[in-house]
Amino acid sequence: MKRIFLFSLAMVFAITLSAAPLFAQDVYKTWQPPNAEPKGEKVLWDALVMRPAGLITCLLGIGGFIVSLPFALTSQTQNQAFDSLIVEPINYTFSRPIGLLEPTTP
Repeated sequence: MKRIFLFSLAMVFAITLSAAPLFAQDVYKTWQPPNAEPKGEKVLWDALVMRPAGLITCLLGIGGFIVSLPFALTSQTQNQAFDSLIVEPINYTFSRPIGLLEPTTP
């Protein structure tokens, strides 16, 4: 009887310790509500660095799409190549609100 009790206690202890990481939180990522106003330094960083870099990415994406188009046509993945090389950089550069550097997840 004592052996069963100790075994049960050890199993409960082991399960409790193994389940502890499930309740861990990412402390380095700060969450903002979707309608939060971005801070000034984020707006400045976005306007001076990220938007010009996004414009360069758009131009590189167009060039990459032209180079990859023959291969995409043979595998019939031209729509995926178009979306990932042209549409996503253009949306990131021109469609998102200024200062919002990370995409919002629903």
